[in-house]
Amino acid sequence: MGAYKKLREAMAGGVTLLSAMQFIQRLPYKFTDRNYFLSLREMQIQQRCGRIIHNLRKKYKKSIAALKERAEREDDGQVGGENIIWTMWLQGMDNAPDIVKMCHKSVVDGFSDRYKIVVLDENNISDYVTLPDYIEEKYKRGIISKQWYSDLVRLELLEKYGGTWMDATIFYAGGEVPSYMMGDGLFIYQTLFPATLGIAAVMNNFFISAHRNDKLLKLTKLLLYEYWRRNDYCCDYWIMYDFFEIARAEFPAEWEKVVPVDHTKIHILQSRFFKPFDEKVYRAAIDGSPFHKLSWKAEEDELAMQGTLCRYLLDKYL
Repeated sequence: MGAYKKLREAMAGGVTLLSAMQFIQRLPYKFTDRNYFLSLREMQIQQRCGRIIHNLRKKYKKSIAALKERAEREDDGQVGGENIIWTMWLQGMDNAPDIVKMCHKSVVDGFSDRYKIVVLDENNISDYVTLPDYIEEKYKRGIISKQWYSDLVRLELLEKYGGTWMDATIFYAGGEVPSYMMGDGLFIYQTLFPATLGIAAVMNNFFISAHRNDKLLKLTKLLLYEYWRRNDYCCDYWIMYDFFEIARAEFPAEWEKVVPVDHTKIHILQSRFFKPFDEKVYRAAIDGSPFHKLSWKAEEDELAMQGTLCRYLLDKYL
């Protein structure tokens, strides 16, 4: 991200001074203690995220009240969509990297006998949902990135149809999936500790299950639409997380129904992805979670390395 874009986002989020102070604080460690530099930056990001949420809450105070009322008014009480899995690769699954194809095959192998699996791309999104014209226009102009556009698409899909959204890099390792994860209403992997002790964002949006018309997701979507209606820039990469934090504070009783499951175990395989394959570590990881969040980003030499966990999974599924 360029310096100008970083500055504009900081200004939009009301954290320009804070960001400048944080940069000065961590700068001495950039070349002397790289590990501490990175750890300090992560802690600072959480602090900055909390400030952005606070500023958004103040700026959109009137909108929050009106849109909450709308979310409640439009709730028709109907549920459904439990047997749909949504995923998306904008260029089409045939053009996806091997890691994405591997993840998709694991989901198809595991769920196609009892779930409808829908893969969205740039050509078929409009077959399922319609986003406001100003969203589409800003997406085409590059104002709304693919990530932010994907956030809006998943919210629209889950609100309209229900079901389970899985990022294209969700790997299903097999095993029993608890009913609260898929089919019993809202489920989101959470950042429990230290998030619930004061760190800003609790949600993770790579895996979301919901009944149609979920009020928490609806309010998050409506707030995002209001934000993009007013603005031609984004104040935070994790803007969906920010508005979800505001939404869950407006519906505390709904949020209490969500079974808390920490996201830590779902990232274990990725942390070992390009390291030598260890059967014991692999079995412990998949015993601990049926789903795993991977990344499609890899260098050619990493993909070509023999004996790694990545190579083991690619050979097994592809």
